[in-house]
Amino acid sequence: MKKLVAKNMYQFARDEILSYIKENDLWGLQLPAETEIAKMMGVSRNTIREAIRLLEHEGVLYLRHGVGTFVVKIQRALRTDISQFTSATSIIKNHGYKPGTRQVLVKTIAASESVAAILEIEKDEPVVYFERVRTANGEPVVFVRDYLKAKYMDASNPNTSFESLLGYLSERYSIEITTVNCNIKAKISDDYIEEKLELTQRTPLLVLEQVHYSLEGEAIFHSDSYFVSDKFNFNLTRKR
Repeated sequence: MKKLVAKNMYQFARDEILSYIKENDLWGLQLPAETEIAKMMGVSRNTIREAIRLLEHEGVLYLRHGVGTFVVKIQRALRTDISQFTSATSIIKNHGYKPGTRQVLVKTIAASESVAAILEIEKDEPVVYFERVRTANGEPVVFVRDYLKAKYMDASNPNTSFESLLGYLSERYSIEITTVNCNIKAKISDDYIEEKLELTQRTPLLVLEQVHYSLEGEAIFHSDSYFVSDKFNFNLTRKR
């Protein structure tokens, strides 16, 4: 049995607060005071404060000084704090939607010069290439291209059953991704991506080019994720 640490407590409290918001339909309304929530949940006020801070970063709550904490109104766009690494699966789940994956393509390819440089391998070394469409309640929201080092998957019999590549690496190899180098670009969709995301016209996309590193500093996989810009918002909290 794992020891329950402080981080687990405020993450648990965050999940419970979000459930409370959904169950009581508090979108656009004021949240009860921290002391009241702490009493309801039987935890410390500090735990609730940290949980609320997480939800603020995720764009679920906002603070009006001298008044209280409020829940944002329901909005179509899925929001996340870009300064914290969160998978598309988690972003979708955290906003109350059911994540899904479809149109999976998996094959072994020779690493291009650019992919080889990113993954710190030799050019033409085999890598496992994925294409996936991530959905929220069945609606396409992200098109993902992943390039995984071949040693982390049997290239002759690639695994396509996992929901999250991060979860697969953790369960299969005990690899935890601790650092992600992310480059954000704007791009207009092309015919291929429009087909994958069921777009009817040229559409602006937010592209996250990411290199995922293990605790030991090894580049495990590279991904290009194409987010429909009117369905995802990425925000960054800056403080003095």
